[in-house]
Amino acid sequence: MSDPQFTYKAEYAKSGRSSCKRESCKKKAIAKGELRLVTMVRPKEQSYPIESSYHVDCFFMIEDNQPNRWVEIEHFESLRYADQELLE
Repeated sequence: MSDPQFTYKAEYAKSGRSSCKRESCKKKAIAKGELRLVTMVRPKEQSYPIESSYHVDCFFMIEDNQPNRWVEIEHFESLRYADQELLE
């Protein structure tokens, strides 16, 4: 079995119901309108990706969550300019 494929996505939280998946932050909600980063893992045996949302600061504290370049982050170009600069 090969490794699952990781994809990154940046978006603004739509409702404030999602919570950060970083272990030390797990219970903290990501506020509506706040920039969040999402990892999407699509295991070979599933047809849909498993998504995990993170606060921006929490995302970069996890060693595995390190896209090589901003072009690896889906929806990057639709972010506010200040948020694009934050991620570069």
